[in-house]
Amino acid sequence: MSDEERKFVFKVIVLGTEAVGKTSLIDRFSQKAFNTEYKPTLGTNIIIKELKHENNIFKFMLWDIAGQKKWNEVRHLYYKGAQGAILVFDVTRPPTYQDIPTWDQDLSDFSGPIPKVLVANKIDLEKNVSEEEAKEMAEKIDAAALIFTSAKTGEAVDKAFIKIGYEIINKQN
Repeated sequence: MSDEERKFVFKVIVLGTEAVGKTSLIDRFSQKAFNTEYKPTLGTNIIIKELKHENNIFKFMLWDIAGQKKWNEVRHLYYKGAQGAILVFDVTRPPTYQDIPTWDQDLSDFSGPIPKVLVANKIDLEKNVSEEEAKEMAEKIDAAALIFTSAKTGEAVDKAFIKIGYEIINKQN
């Protein structure tokens, strides 16, 4: 392999129940910022972030998909053309963990078998979902990886996005 830089552009959708920290993860990744004020996403937000990792330049088009139930009927329209997905749950709220199979089925129905990473967010707070349960869920949905993150502290946030980038490359090769 040469030392020449390789450039990639990916559409990645970020999914999960409302208030699991999808927007906060994207903000931490793209701006290195954390906002303590919760503002629900309306429909979708698209954020573009470029990241250099080793000899690769990833340009991510991150689609922050609203998690509220009122968006269920149109949410799938935003999935079109996605090359990868990050499914997020909140380790402090077990119902968000229990919702992951529904999100995964929705993803599968409308995007097919695209690479996905499962993110267990808010690890800076008291956990109500065990690591073992999270691992079982990652296996159940056939996630390429399970990553424990904190959007607040930044712990492992970049790792989640880098991982989905490499999973997309591996699927294309």
